[in-house]
Amino acid sequence: MKTPNFFCLGASKSGTTSIYKVLGSHPEVYNSSFKEPHFFDNEQNYNKGLNWYINNFYKKTKNQKIISDFTPTYLYDKNAPSRIKETLGEDLKFVIIIRDPVERSYSHYLHTKRDNIEKQDFLEALEMEEDRLKNADFLSTMHYSYIAQSKYFEMIKRYLNHFPRKNFKIYIFEEDFKNKNSIFFKGLFSFLDLKKNKNQNTDVKINVASKPRLMIIKKILSSRGSFLISFFKFLIPSISLRRKIRNKIQALNNKPIKKDSLDKRVKKIIFEKYFKQDVNSLEELLDRDLSFWKDF
Repeated sequence: MKTPNFFCLGASKSGTTSIYKVLGSHPEVYNSSFKEPHFFDNEQNYNKGLNWYINNFYKKTKNQKIISDFTPTYLYDKNAPSRIKETLGEDLKFVIIIRDPVERSYSHYLHTKRDNIEKQDFLEALEMEEDRLKNADFLSTMHYSYIAQSKYFEMIKRYLNHFPRKNFKIYIFEEDFKNKNSIFFKGLFSFLDLKKNKNQNTDVKINVASKPRLMIIKKILSSRGSFLISFFKFLIPSISLRRKIRNKIQALNNKPIKKDSLDKRVKKIIFEKYFKQDVNSLEELLDRDLSFWKDF
C-alpha cells in the first residue's frame, strides 16, 4: 500500500497551490487526487482510518518516488504532527513556506469574504477572532483563524518536536519563492531527490485575487446541508470527482481583481498587537533575519 512520504504543510495563502501544480507535473511525483485531503487535521476524516485515506486520495499510485499530501492547515492543527508520525512513521519529508503574517492574515480574510462567509471589516474580524474560535467547528475554525494561522513559531516548533530537523525545508515566501520560481524549484527538487525535468514549467501563479462573477453560484458552492448539495453527493459518490467538479465551477465563476493593499500604518498596528513577539521567537528558532516583515 502506497502512503504519502512528503507533506507541504503550508502556511495557507503562501503559494502552496503553485507548488502543488508544478510538482504534480513531474513524472516522479504523485499528488493526492485533489489538493488538501484534510485527513490528519479533520477528526471526522481521521476516524475513517488509513484505508479510507489511501483509497480516496492515492488509489492510482504506481512507482513514483514522491507521494504528496498538500494540506497547508496541517501546520496549524495541534494533533496533525503526532497523527502523521503515529500513522506513517518518521521517514518523511516536509516543506513549510511562510509569509508576512499580516499579509497572510489579510489574504485569508479576503478569501473568506469572497466566499460570502465573512461580513465584518478586517480589523473587526481580527478583534472577534478569539471569541469566534471558542467551541468552533472544523470549518468555522478554518474560515476565521486569521491571526492563529499566522503565528508560525509554535506551529513549526511542534513539528520539530516530532520529527528530525533534517526532514524539513522551511522557506520564506517573500525571499525564497516570490519572483524566484526557478531557483526555488531547483532547491526543492534537490531536497526531494527528483531528477531535473528540462521541459517543466516552473513559472506558475495560482490563486490570484478574485471575486465571483455570480454570487448565487458562490452561495450554492459554499452552502452546507442544502438539498442541492445533498443531491450532488448522492449523484456523485466519489469525493475526488465531486471536488474536481466543484473546483472547476468555482474557477470559471471567479474573475481576477486587483487586491486592495493595507495601509502601512494599519499593518504596523496589527503587527505590533498580534505578531511582534511571535516573529521575534521565530527568528531565533530558524536562525534567520525577518526584519523585512517589520519594515513599515
